[in-house]
Amino acid sequence: MLATRCKSVFDDFSVREEQDGNLIVDKEQLLLAFHQGTLAAKANRDVGHCPFSALTQPSEFLAWLEGFQCCSASR
Repeated sequence: MLATRCKSVFDDFSVREEQDGNLIVDKEQLLLAFHQGTLAAKANRDVGHCPFSALTQPSEFLAWLEGFQCCSASR
């Protein structure tokens, strides 16, 4: 069930990113960042463990946070 929920959260996130006309979205990179965020949440880490910079990698940063929050909220 969690996998389906996470897929839905990721799909919603990627649609929002694509709608921002200033960004070129690499879905594979976003999916990887999202997955890393889910793993961090499952390992009981905090958001300070995000390896992406909000300034230089904003899409990946947001994808990681979405994944983290998706799995943090389900516990």
